[in-house]
Amino acid sequence: MTTPLLQICDVEKTFVAKHRTTQALLPTSFDVHDGEFVSLVGPSGCGKSTLLYIVAGLEDCSGGEIRVDGRVVTEPGRDRGMVFQAYTLFPWLTVMDNVRFAENLRRNVLPLDDPAAIVRQIDRTHSLLELMGLADFRNAYPRELSGGMRQRVAIARALANEPRVLLMDEPFGALDAQTREDMQELLQLVQLHARTTVVFVTHDVDEAIFLSDRILVLTPRPGRVRATLRVDLPQPRSVDDKLAPEFLALKREIVGMLHENRAAPDGRDRLLRRMFQPAGA
Repeated sequence: MTTPLLQICDVEKTFVAKHRTTQALLPTSFDVHDGEFVSLVGPSGCGKSTLLYIVAGLEDCSGGEIRVDGRVVTEPGRDRGMVFQAYTLFPWLTVMDNVRFAENLRRNVLPLDDPAAIVRQIDRTHSLLELMGLADFRNAYPRELSGGMRQRVAIARALANEPRVLLMDEPFGALDAQTREDMQELLQLVQLHARTTVVFVTHDVDEAIFLSDRILVLTPRPGRVRATLRVDLPQPRSVDDKLAPEFLALKREIVGMLHENRAAPDGRDRLLRRMFQPAGA
């Protein structure tokens, strides 16, 4: 059996502040194989984004370790690309320069003497912009783009370095419903053709099922993996597949897990009555 590309090994995280210690993640372990699309879903505050930041090397873990291609992650690296919910584009750079930012930065630090490699990188950038429907906007600035277009630039920038693992933290969370579905279909096609390994954080259960090979459901804080579910639906998927019985059955199962620990409605009713009852009642 081949070694998984990404290994999360007993990773845990505790935040220590002046007056409070908060355990965000209990020891958590799972593997992601080359070319696989894995989504993390769970209640707010369960540690999904924290775990993603640890994988990216942007946050230290309190215990355990992350391995990519067998190597322990200790800092950010070009083997991992990150896409945030906020677009995080440089407003003073054009679309083309945003996508090529990391390559240009690396060339300033470590000059590249291979002209053929430079040409390949430029060709890849142009191809990514065309794939993302941004070829006509290569010289535009972020302020001139819609939200969906900005996020396409951010995805193209993350893919420009040909990362082994693409990490996406609710990348479509700020988009309207129609644009979000368009971006889901685009990401699906990119991942199917490029076979990039993706770890994707989302609150949207439909989105997770539509995109994923596997879904990991996390518990409320402190987070741990509650269940791992395989999505055995044919690919590529269309928006119509969200109405298929198999899709809806899996959605019902995941939503049921997410709602298990929610406050009982009668408890909320009692609290609301106590909060808003007339004075002296």
